Amino acid sequence: MTYRLASLMDKGVAPNTAAAVTKIFATESNSKCADAGIQIMGGAGLMMSSEMQMYFRDSRVGTIGGGTSEILRNVIAKSMLS
Repeated sequence: MTYRLASLMDKGVAPNTAAAVTKIFATESNSKCADAGIQIMGGAGLMMSSEMQMYFRDSRVGTIGGGTSEILRNVIAKSMLS
């Protein structure tokens, strides 16, 4: 998805919908993986001495920063109506 988005950008196409889809997929996949890591590690994953807590916190920023997943879903829906 990322390579397709980069290809569209190289061609000069305004890839608003493709960018929204790619960001949602990437950030939500990252969030699910970080959540699974916390589940596997249990309480040790939340300790400040563990790198897992950093990955978990950073994964949450991805779904919020640069447009929340909900806003991006609205962008995709509007493009489908056009």
